[in-house]
Amino acid sequence: MADRSRSGPPADSDAQDVRARIYHDVILEWYRYPPGPAGTVPSHSHEEYQLCLCFGSASRYRYRGGWIVVPPGTLSVLMPDEVHTTSEAEDRQELTQYRVLYAGPDQLREVATAMGSRRSGMPFFADAVLCDDDLSKRFLRLHVAFEGVSAQLGRDIALLSMLGALVRRHTRTPGVRESPTGPRRAAQIARAYLEDNYAANVSLLELEQVTALSPFHLARLFQQEVGMPPHAYQV
Repeated sequence: MADRSRSGPPADSDAQDVRARIYHDVILEWYRYPPGPAGTVPSHSHEEYQLCLCFGSASRYRYRGGWIVVPPGTLSVLMPDEVHTTSEAEDRQELTQYRVLYAGPDQLREVATAMGSRRSGMPFFADAVLCDDDLSKRFLRLHVAFEGVSAQLGRDIALLSMLGALVRRHTRTPGVRESPTGPRRAAQIARAYLEDNYAANVSLLELEQVTALSPFHLARLFQQEVGMPPHAYQV
């Protein structure tokens, strides 16, 4: 698959800029913000693993029940489907940049299997903040390579090398996740239905029919699994 990008670098290096590129199985994003008030992104989640490297102001996540501060130049990783809020720790006093990469669960699972893991679940990262200077440098070199003209083979190898180091150094065996079953699976089905019908006026009765759970049980379970009620997730 050819990669697709949108937008180009701003004429003014201090101007706000947001860019994204899809390359095979990963999504890359670039964010650049001038000095100004701290920004916040409301609670949300991703289907993929999110890796982020920030420069300038410190960032923070509300994640797994508490606030986590990410110092500039430090790589962070968030698990798929885990709800989080993103904000800057304080008003931006300088130019602030974020480099983000999203990699799917299957891709991380394949990397773990190639490295000898016999577990079928998704690789689990107990820590969102990775104090690993070498890995941060690898991530930065990889991300920079996507900005210019570079050989596809080189980028492919750099991506696998970076993901391999991530899995080898920072996954935790006791927390490896298995595929959801039973009621947890029902919450995932409801979530997928809302994503497929995001513009429709979906009723709780519809979700009851696709999940085979009572409305009360479904609403409570969805809140537990996703971190917000069904109507908030659809919005």
